[in-house]
Amino acid sequence: LHITCSQEAIHQVSTTRCETQTIDSTKLHENHSELEQIIYQNVEEGTLPSLAVRINSKEKGDFLLSKGIADLQLQVSLDVCHQFRVASLTKMLVATATLQLVEEGQLRLDHQVSDFLEAEIYADIDSAATASIASLLNHTSGIANYDRNPNFPLSILDEPGKALTIEARLDL
Repeated sequence: LHITCSQEAIHQVSTTRCETQTIDSTKLHENHSELEQIIYQNVEEGTLPSLAVRINSKEKGDFLLSKGIADLQLQVSLDVCHQFRVASLTKMLVATATLQLVEEGQLRLDHQVSDFLEAEIYADIDSAATASIASLLNHTSGIANYDRNPNFPLSILDEPGKALTIEARLDL
């Protein structure tokens, strides 16, 4: 299946068999109706071809909704099982959330990966044990960047939609 932001740019995306995802009606997000209205309005007005949103908040409740078309050419509807390749788009979100935690005093930039993860998780990744939060954020940790490996994009093109473990990405 494909996901598209315009008819000219089509990006492959896969779906997986997934359990029907439901939200406990007693835990609905406090702004559920407003969020739903915003999503429907933007998709129906054509501002966006599709949108999938999931919010899990202990304080405000949960929200899950997909609306629109996953493939404009084939007119395949978007559903909550579609997977998106987000790549570097998450860098800003992770950095913002991390710096908010630093600001709140819940995290320090000099904390190391080994302060949070079990050794077996990062044991085979060079420089991971001593990498600080700051060095991860500014890309100076010394941890290999697997997507710069010329074999990585080729493996994605050879088998689009195939899920690769971190170990498989590093082994390419």
